[in-house]
Amino acid sequence: MLAAVYAFRPSTVNPWIRREVHLHHHKSSGTKTDLEERGINNGDPWGFKRLIMTGDNMLAVYLRPMTMMKTTNRYVHAQKNLSKTEKLKLKARLSASYAPFGHIHYALWHSFLLISVAKLAMKALGISQPKNSVWKLVDRSTKFYAVSIAAPNFLRTLSLHFTSSNLHYYGDVEDGNVVQQCQVWTDWRMKPLQAFCFNFAGTHAIHHFVVRDPFYIRQAIAEDCYPIMKENGVRFNDFGTFRRANRRF
Repeated sequence: MLAAVYAFRPSTVNPWIRREVHLHHHKSSGTKTDLEERGINNGDPWGFKRLIMTGDNMLAVYLRPMTMMKTTNRYVHAQKNLSKTEKLKLKARLSASYAPFGHIHYALWHSFLLISVAKLAMKALGISQPKNSVWKLVDRSTKFYAVSIAAPNFLRTLSLHFTSSNLHYYGDVEDGNVVQQCQVWTDWRMKPLQAFCFNFAGTHAIHHFVVRDPFYIRQAIAEDCYPIMKENGVRFNDFGTFRRANRRF
């Protein structure tokens, strides 16, 4: 099952590696060791840089190498049950998180984007496109991949990570305090994004309380859960996090 999902979502972290990181996310969400959420820009101030990283996982690594290195080290150090050798092996696995599909995916996607920019520039400057077979092959191949796989993945990633990286709190969350970890978005203005990630921001906080249930169960029980969550301090539509870089206060 993981292999099938990975094949259609090559822009994501290798699911066998992510499984371990995701379990830690539930244990220590919003803390400095939360590699998963830090990886999708939680804790960064909002601006153009964060926006372009939100839809592109590889840019989120390339544009923040030191941040990701420090967060990875904190995550590895937090695995108290591992020996030094096991921690080194874990670090090696994490460094290969996007292998093999991710590297191929982003090479093709970024090539398509660069070729598209080059073609626009050539048109603006009145320069003819190369007519050699290599250019034509690369142009056709990257275009086909972009339309069939990369662009849909980009839309999904942008929608999912925009919601996820903003509904999770980061930086001043008490370790293990589930009430503080997430907020719930029910605002109508978020519906376009929610449509491409199955109302993720409306139900993900439930997932933090009951981890085992799949997304469709969470959606089915959401309306019944909301009053109870509000009574117990879970925040709703706290858009001030855009100014606070995901902090609660």
